[in-house]
Amino acid sequence: MERFSSSGLGPQTTNGAYKASGWVLGIDLGTTNTAAVALARGSSEPVSILHGRDQLVMPSVVSLKNPNLPLVGWLAKDMLLTDPTTTLIGWKRFIGRTERSEYVQRYRHRFPFQIRADAHGALGASVGNQVFSFEHIAALVLDQVRLQATAALSEDVRDTVISVPAHFSAAQRYAVLEAGRRARLNVLRLVNEPTAAALAFGIGQRLDAKLLVFDLGGGTFDATLLELVDNIFDVRVTRGEGFLGGADFDRAIMNRCLSVIQRKHHADLSNEPVVAQRILNAAEVAKIRLSDHEQARIHVPTVGTDRKGNWFDLDYTLSRKELEALTAPLIERAIGIVEDMIQGRHVDHILAVGGQSRMPLVLKRIAETLGKAPLTHLNPDTCVAYGAALVGQGEGRFDGAVLLDVLSVPIGILFPGGQTDFVFDAGCNLPARTRIPVPRPLTTRDLAIGVWQGSSLTSSERHVLGVLEIGSHLFEGGGPCSLELSLTEDLRVSANFINENRCESIPLAQAPYRS
Repeated sequence: MERFSSSGLGPQTTNGAYKASGWVLGIDLGTTNTAAVALARGSSEPVSILHGRDQLVMPSVVSLKNPNLPLVGWLAKDMLLTDPTTTLIGWKRFIGRTERSEYVQRYRHRFPFQIRADAHGALGASVGNQVFSFEHIAALVLDQVRLQATAALSEDVRDTVISVPAHFSAAQRYAVLEAGRRARLNVLRLVNEPTAAALAFGIGQRLDAKLLVFDLGGGTFDATLLELVDNIFDVRVTRGEGFLGGADFDRAIMNRCLSVIQRKHHADLSNEPVVAQRILNAAEVAKIRLSDHEQARIHVPTVGTDRKGNWFDLDYTLSRKELEALTAPLIERAIGIVEDMIQGRHVDHILAVGGQSRMPLVLKRIAETLGKAPLTHLNPDTCVAYGAALVGQGEGRFDGAVLLDVLSVPIGILFPGGQTDFVFDAGCNLPARTRIPVPRPLTTRDLAIGVWQGSSLTSSERHVLGVLEIGSHLFEGGGPCSLELSLTEDLRVSANFINENRCESIPLAQAPYRS
């Protein structure tokens, strides 16, 4: 159980000259867009930091056409139309993953830039002769947020809480923390995106209700069921998928347009990255328009040449009915995750957040499945950032509010000889503590126990969190031996070795997140 405070992870900055300002930032580091909200300490009035092109968000896009002078945000998004191979989008889907990851292998071909590991094993984007890790890319985005916050508030603002998808593993969370450190932010802690949205919805209301947060963003989907009792926000269960979001809806439209071109002009443009990106941009505009209109024209000039060498345009009218047919499988994947998660549990309120949740069919299917219309009064683009800022404000703002979260990906241990055991199951409350017996080694050598996270030790998504080195001298004397393992809200593991004679802390030798 955690009372909201500003202690969190402790300072992540190394600049001793920094003094805490009167503001705290909440950052929703999104796959498609990033939002940031500032709160003055002791105030409940949010200040939206990112303003551009009449929107309260900044594209999570980085252009490395000139690596020495990277562009971030709207200017970088403009570069997509001419330099898609050096303009990085969707990188959040890969942050903290390894090159052997099943997800990486399955989805890397969808991006116009090359994705590979650097000499140290860090996954990143290959531009020119250099690999830029995705932590570096995230840091460029976060640094831009810091700079804009400082300009908007006329203070050096670094204290921040960053939201992450609920299904993020420890390795992915560590990568976000590393990005925050590189951006010279003082990351107080991370908070799960659906939990942050629930806080923005329920803080101060002292509700007694079960709340489902349906978070369909630009690249990821999370669903979380919380029980709100007075000032307690108790996460009961959470599910999610890292490759399900608005970008996939855009891609479905783009693929339809490419098939129309193939059929009408006998031209295959699927391997033309610049053309594909132009169509993808137009697809996104059409998708947004179809939330309020029945039809949208997709017109992209001079996309290719026909068999006679004549240039042709893409000129296609997409109806809302056709869009719904194209994207229905994606929506049903999200609905299926929710149905599997709640398993008939009663839900009092449904909160729809994330930009893609604006789509009428998404709202309709939620209402049909759960028997009530979702609430949409919070701004789906900024409510997660607002909730994160609330967490960062500390105890004074929350008046004793308590957040109880759960573990989304199980954590196990590996003994010498290959024996594995799960020690923290998916769905267990955080923070958590458990005790396991430790067999005495057959030799006088130290005992090394691996700590890992994943659905199984052989999973391509498995990550080694570290190694517990137990000195042989600790086994001296008789009696049983055990390890007491503790897990924090930020998925930090610590251990105590216990026998009848002593209790000694065992440090976790951190493994690289890419292990």
